[in-house]
Amino acid sequence: MNAFIIVASFLVNDIQSVWGFGYGGDGQLGNNLCTQQNAPVQAQNLNAMIAVSAGFWHSLALKSDSTVWAWGDNVRGELGDNSTTDRRIPIEISLTKITAIAAGGKHSLALKSDKTVWAWGDNRKGELGDSSVVQRNMQIKVRNLTGITAIAAGARHSLALKSDSTVWTWGDNEYGQLGDSSNIQRNVPVQVKNLTSVIKIAAGGEHSLAITSDSSVWAWGNNNCGQLGDTIAQSNIPVKVQNFKGGIAIAAGYYHSLAIKSDSTVWAWGNNYYGQLGDGATTQSDTPVQVQNITYAKGIAGGYYHSLAIKSDGTVCAWGHNDMGQLGDGSTTNSSTPVNVQTLNYIVAIAGGYGHSLALINMPVAVEIAKNEITEPTVTPSIIKPGSKVTVKYTIPDISGKTFTCIYIYNTIGQQVQTLVNKELSPGAYSTEWNGRNGNNKFVTPGIYFCVVQTNSKQVKKLIVI
Repeated sequence: MNAFIIVASFLVNDIQSVWGFGYGGDGQLGNNLCTQQNAPVQAQNLNAMIAVSAGFWHSLALKSDSTVWAWGDNVRGELGDNSTTDRRIPIEISLTKITAIAAGGKHSLALKSDKTVWAWGDNRKGELGDSSVVQRNMQIKVRNLTGITAIAAGARHSLALKSDSTVWTWGDNEYGQLGDSSNIQRNVPVQVKNLTSVIKIAAGGEHSLAITSDSSVWAWGNNNCGQLGDTIAQSNIPVKVQNFKGGIAIAAGYYHSLAIKSDSTVWAWGNNYYGQLGDGATTQSDTPVQVQNITYAKGIAGGYYHSLAIKSDGTVCAWGHNDMGQLGDGSTTNSSTPVNVQTLNYIVAIAGGYGHSLALINMPVAVEIAKNEITEPTVTPSIIKPGSKVTVKYTIPDISGKTFTCIYIYNTIGQQVQTLVNKELSPGAYSTEWNGRNGNNKFVTPGIYFCVVQTNSKQVKKLIVI
């Protein structure tokens, strides 16, 4: 029940660690304790992480070597280690070549580099998509899915985005959250009806969200609190969120929804009993309201009854329910407006669970920069729509002779997809563009990419989200 956007600069020897706060009774904070923490604590045994995801009571992280790590509650096999033993510190599970992860209520999903989806954990509602309702303590391949570019997991249902921009769903469908115009549970994937040109997906407790290429947001499933952004009771086909344009990112809590607009403001709708909409009130809303005091958001995530955002300075704020310390401000006081999470900086990814939250830190390590090395490059914009361009700007210092400079685009599993610059350059300011195409002049699939700028002994990675 979360989503993230990463907008960050990764130096070669940066430290990417995971921090958790809130309820820790099942070990989901990863600090080898089972106690509540009202301020962030570091999860053990984790470095070089690039993504995090939070389920009801378990946690997942994706490492830069494409392996998956899991910790917390395991009563339904949601950790995928072939047991039902809770884990208080992260463990590596038997998956490789993974490009994305998603933690549902009590199940987990992973996307492989071959664009297949794998699932494990609770399966009583068919949320693993293997045509059965049998719990799986190890990973199993979701049936009939190929060409997948993104995944999302709800409380008891799952979503996948295909390379043809269609959405496929499986699992619980009591409230129409599968979007196939029925309320029938599906144990294998079915296509969401009346929805094309999708670029992003998210899953809530009993509803689902999507952004289409025109930046509109669509929703389907339970609408008991207005989380669909419409006044209907529920919908088993997608409906457009009212009075909202320019969506570039989405996330979902159990009964509420979140979105970032193209102007980087955050908007929310649905249940607001604990202030999880962040508008200073506790009244639910079936149309989007602006979250207060956030002028530039780089990422959002929805927990069960709380919400989180990454601010422009790399800090995190949170709002909503805080009975277990899931807002990370050192208290257990609910807040209807964003409060700052204590001690966290350099945050590049966030996730929200039932009563806990996760944050991924990219802590720069000081590097001595020689006189003949490039200045810190910029990549703008760092979040783009498919088919749009990004501009890389950099400066070669005024030194004697030329500097050999390389600029490449890589995917998350280390495959080079495009070369932008590969030559000696004289001192001066430079600018180059990437049009979102690979070496075969075809558009890359939506996802996370690295723009790697290298000269002499310095290498800088800038993340681009499509």
